[in-house]
Amino acid sequence: MRVVQHSIPVALFLLALAALFFLIFYNYDFGYIEGMGDYIAHYELAVKLERGEQVGTPHLLYHALVILLRKVSGWEDVRLISTVLATSFRVLLGLTLFVLVKLETSSGVSERLILLSVALFLLTAPIYLRVEPVLLPMLFLGFINYLPYHSPTQNLLLLFVIPVSLIALRAVVPQPYEKTSQRILLVTLSIFLVTLLSLSKPSYSIALLPALGLIVLYRLIRRLPIDWLLLTIGLGLPFLFMLGVQYIVTYSDPQRASVELGWLVVFREHWGIQDEVVIARLILSVLFPVSVYLLYIREARRDAYLNFSWLVFGVSLVWSYFFYEGGQRTFDGNFIWSAFAALFALMFSTLMFLLRRYAQGQLRLSPRVALITIVFAAHLVSGIYAAYYLTQF
Repeated sequence: MRVVQHSIPVALFLLALAALFFLIFYNYDFGYIEGMGDYIAHYELAVKLERGEQVGTPHLLYHALVILLRKVSGWEDVRLISTVLATSFRVLLGLTLFVLVKLETSSGVSERLILLSVALFLLTAPIYLRVEPVLLPMLFLGFINYLPYHSPTQNLLLLFVIPVSLIALRAVVPQPYEKTSQRILLVTLSIFLVTLLSLSKPSYSIALLPALGLIVLYRLIRRLPIDWLLLTIGLGLPFLFMLGVQYIVTYSDPQRASVELGWLVVFREHWGIQDEVVIARLILSVLFPVSVYLLYIREARRDAYLNFSWLVFGVSLVWSYFFYEGGQRTFDGNFIWSAFAALFALMFSTLMFLLRRYAQGQLRLSPRVALITIVFAAHLVSGIYAAYYLTQF
């Protein structure tokens, strides 16, 4: 009986997510505009792959899922196929976050509170002050949109970001294994998840790998333990192999694409956004994790996952603001996706930090909590507004 009782809120949670995000993704008309929308563009790539044509895309997981759904369902409608996949990704993401928070907080937080927290989190967005009359208003150019609606591959990528980040943290901050079989299982799981993460999009990989390198160097200097098997076999080799293949496929033709160095080139020259506006929108994108860290700095400094997420995000900003692609892909701003993925992990680790403190009885009503609630509410209102605006565009 207890299992049934506990499953009912989870089932309602998943059904609510499915209904809400299906409506949002299905009514996102811009995603299905020929020659401009990401959903139709990736659908067309999948169709070409199904025909056996070469498309030069190094991350094919989304396209493989499109092909699979087309074959299983018999559907040909790009909007329906794209919506079903995007909705499935968001629902699975909600379930994944719920499970991870529940495991982390044990019985210290009620199931309903975790479900509510995750549901609200999935609706947040950078704090948008106004919508500009630009060609692509729903992209909110210059902000770091950690839960984007407009990219099918990024939505798929987010499924693997948090599990991989937690495994990566365990590799550099080891925990004992009860059995050798558990260690082997974790390494195998890591290889599997890193492969799926990389096949979705390399955005998070290019930030996580350098961050791991910095932590390993620090721990070697301090002579601190490292789980070398998990780090090398489970993470390092799969990451290096996948990134190497993706680099060769993407940048083998310099006329089509190349890696260039330059401060805010995409923002300035291709999107027409001034430097101070970029910085302001960065602040509005990260206000929640910044406010939590500053208000709880003594406790936050001791939280390994939170600090690890901040380091990965810092690396991602280097990719986003100092590097860009030359050639035909410059306007796409593909390196900026790295900050999108890393900020998602940072936002979640911040939420996890607060829920963990609540589970330990250390989060009581106070001016600090009230301020954090206001900041989170601003992210939530912006997210709800963005979802509404998306369906009206």
